[in-house]
Amino acid sequence: MLNLEDVREIKEVKIGTSVKKKIWEQLCALLNEFKNVFAWSYNDMSGLDTNIVQHKLPLKPDYPSIL
Repeated sequence: MLNLEDVREIKEVKIGTSVKKKIWEQLCALLNEFKNVFAWSYNDMSGLDTNIVQHKLPLKPDYPSIL
């Protein structure tokens, strides 16, 4: 795992274990360079129009909910 912030605020991303070390290092550098484009919470997406984007779970209507 890679933390894209400091110890005060954890923002972790997972990188596959089969990635070679050189690629892992380059990927970490790239993710750190562009870490400001990630949305870590809904507050990071203020003004997002729900007519454009919505999160939905594709549930089958014939199956009962389990609480």
